[in-house]
Amino acid sequence: MRGQSSSLLISLLLSAASTVGIVVAAGESPSDDFTLQSILEHHPMVVTLEGASTSLAELLNAEGRPVVITFWATWCSPCRKEVPHLSDLSNRFKDAGLKVIGLTVEDPNTARDQVRAFMREQEVTYPIAFASESVYRLFNREDATVLLPRVFVFDGDGRLVAHVGKYYPRKTVRDITDAIKKAVGGSGASATTGG
Repeated sequence: MRGQSSSLLISLLLSAASTVGIVVAAGESPSDDFTLQSILEHHPMVVTLEGASTSLAELLNAEGRPVVITFWATWCSPCRKEVPHLSDLSNRFKDAGLKVIGLTVEDPNTARDQVRAFMREQEVTYPIAFASESVYRLFNREDATVLLPRVFVFDGDGRLVAHVGKYYPRKTVRDITDAIKKAVGGSGASATTGG
């Protein structure tokens, strides 16, 4: 019985660790070869707020620039809290060349007006487009289900600086800000935060 209890406790601890969020340093991450270019090689398509289908590469138009890509939805409460911070960071680091893109996982045929209203209400300062689940999966290979929010920060060379998952008010904003500082500063250090 004691052995079963220990196994259950270990399983619960491992599950909790993946839920809370873990930072993985460069060299330890299973996605060290994960780059923006490796994603764009798949030619992911997104839908603009105007309803036009375009490639993510064309929407980004950010070759040589640091990039933040966030997956979110208007119905996601943590996403709604994170958006104002991303707008602030987009404005703060604009002169450093930072490009922020928000990819909502909502259906462009049914949620377009709701997303536009949210953008106006929140004064979103960066471009928003609709991403299919297949685009989400290119970035989130390990996720069995769509988990939001998800933020990816790439440096100007397209290297992943950080993948920030989940939302904890102070910690998440700090993690994203620190990652952006590394991205615009040219540091190729890589980290993953959250599951």
